[in-house]
Amino acid sequence: MARVNEVKLKGYFEEYTQINQNRYRIMLKVKRKNETYDTIPCEIKCDYEILEMFLNMEIEVIGQICSKNIWKKGKRVLDIYIIIKDIKFYLEDKFYEKNNKVNIEGFVCKKINLRKTKFKIRIADIMVAINMPNGISYYIPCIAWEEDAKNILNYSIGDYITIEGRIQSRIYYKKDDFGRTVARTINEVSITKFK
Repeated sequence: MARVNEVKLKGYFEEYTQINQNRYRIMLKVKRKNETYDTIPCEIKCDYEILEMFLNMEIEVIGQICSKNIWKKGKRVLDIYIIIKDIKFYLEDKFYEKNNKVNIEGFVCKKINLRKTKFKIRIADIMVAINMPNGISYYIPCIAWEEDAKNILNYSIGDYITIEGRIQSRIYYKKDDFGRTVARTINEVSITKFK
């Protein structure tokens, strides 16, 4: 059973869509040190008036990382998002310090894949299953870099792992059924520490 599934984000809340009554998906733009942004989908249950109050503001959210399979353009894809437990205005000066923190514990559930990017950076893809107390399991893609990528290969399917990191959104390109190259976005946890 997972003991830890915690996310803390600070970012700009610019848009939302209604999922059903009193449940909304918001897109949170979280700034990186290199001045680019990760766009992180979050879901919250609240009144419309509360959501409108936070719109176009710098906010801080606390929640947990989740996943579900959805159908997109005729294909099943893994949707990664944050369920918001608490939301508030961010009123302090140091908005960009520690603005993207993830702590999770779970089990390695797929063979770890080691590869290199086109810039020859060594990375390892790892899928972690977080088994929640309510019986739901979330499957979270994570990525380790360089030396961590090499060391994480010591883990096997079924091993328990604790991960600290940040959520990143990454664009990748893939051929569709008609041979066209299409851009897709994936959200994943970029690992900074594990054990």
